Amino acid sequence: MLGSPEALTRGRLLAGNVVLSALGWAVPASLGLVCIPLLVRALGPERFGLLAFAWTLVGSFSPFDLGVGRALTQALAARAGRAEEDDSPALVWSAAWLLLALGALGGAAVWVAAPAIAGRWLNVSPGLVPEAVRAFRLLAVAVPLTVVTSGLRGVLEAGQAFRAASALRVPLALFTFVGPLAVHPLHPGLVPAVAVVVAGRLVVCALHAGQVLGRYPALRRPRAVRAGALREFAGAAGWMTVSTLSNPILVTGDRFVLGGALPVAAFAQYAAVTEAASKLGLVGSVLQPVLLPAVAALRAGDPARATRLVDRALRATALAALPPALVLVAFAPEVLAAWLGPALSRGAAPLLQLLAVAYFVNTCAQIPFAALQGAGRADLPAKFHAVEVPLYLGLLWAAVGQFGLLGAGAACALRLAGDAAALCVALPRAWPGAAAVRTRALALTFGGGALLGACALAGPLAVRTGFAVTVLVGGAVAGARWLVTPDERALALAWARQRRGDGGAGRLTAAPGPP
Repeated sequence: MLGSPEALTRGRLLAGNVVLSALGWAVPASLGLVCIPLLVRALGPERFGLLAFAWTLVGSFSPFDLGVGRALTQALAARAGRAEEDDSPALVWSAAWLLLALGALGGAAVWVAAPAIAGRWLNVSPGLVPEAVRAFRLLAVAVPLTVVTSGLRGVLEAGQAFRAASALRVPLALFTFVGPLAVHPLHPGLVPAVAVVVAGRLVVCALHAGQVLGRYPALRRPRAVRAGALREFAGAAGWMTVSTLSNPILVTGDRFVLGGALPVAAFAQYAAVTEAASKLGLVGSVLQPVLLPAVAALRAGDPARATRLVDRALRATALAALPPALVLVAFAPEVLAAWLGPALSRGAAPLLQLLAVAYFVNTCAQIPFAALQGAGRADLPAKFHAVEVPLYLGLLWAAVGQFGLLGAGAACALRLAGDAAALCVALPRAWPGAAAVRTRALALTFGGGALLGACALAGPLAVRTGFAVTVLVGGAVAGARWLVTPDERALALAWARQRRGDGGAGRLTAAPGPP
């Protein structure tokens, strides 16, 4: 159904899909930056706050799929890798019916909880409560649409159809940000704004379905639920769900603890600094959805190529994440003063430096995480996360009480470092050849983290600047010599020569060596 593993894992296809994945993240973020200030002025602070909460709520519906979407991606890609796709249509339809049922349950839960959300959980003005209840109940309709869309996206990602998957983020962003702004002059208020968001989810779900059915004719005939498929999802999706549900606690647990333990001003400072440092993780987020199905397709038939692919992803992630992390570490006081102003940035530079190092390590660790899930070992990251949650929350509470903001940052850094080490060390459990990349993963992750830590201790601005320039120049030379393979250098040189020869209009037609 999807095609041969060779077609699904061609080097140029995967590289192009990484670029498309990046664009799929960049376009919504850019639209949000432009539209959010305009929406604040149009709706007013309180209604915009409710709309922003609606965005958060609809974005958090993905856990309702209980990991089925990602498990479907892994299962389909693995079947394509083994050339055993006879039951793939039945698998997709079983997942679709299961996701529809889970989404309906989630939507019913939101409908029932809407009065409590608007009337008790959120601090909404009494006059706005009825409007907020209507808006949240309308939002409940989006739950099954969002959950089913996650499964359809999983089918596209399994087939490396990232051109379609990334392009479909654009209408979603338009309905999310531009839609409420466009409807406001005709129908002001919160309910019409949320109605546009829900309509966008319906349109995007239909567009995903059209893409899937158009690409894979075998799926056009509906199939009944298969008990064997449900058992398969119960295993793989169950472990992925543990990671999915643990992630919000591990990522935002520090903010919940700080919100109850420290003044609001200190919490605002920590939240802003964390937001800046955590953006380093987008580098890994761009690669993850491309890498997971590629590893799943290759692990059984060509494990050596899967190993090379993970190794290349590790090197690319480390090289891409190091420069922005270095800027945050080397120029933390200056960056914070320019961005947040003197009041909010005062004393926060050490926290930003600590978190920038931690999130660099975490960014590199996203590659072993995706490799383990793609290899069918989602149980390993899930077990790590299940152990981390109580340990992290206990450490966090003790550290905040003793050391305040820096204590929270230190607890976060220790958790991210421990998680990264466990994921890297676990790589050989995925397939035998993965042992070859374990050492490289540890060296790049913690070697880069050590360099960043040394820069944080460099002292005055002139010393930090000199250290940063030395690391960047030395890293570029070392990366070109030791981290870029001869085949990759030859490909880059061929690309550059062809671009010079045809004025940029040509297209590279062949890549020397295997990907």
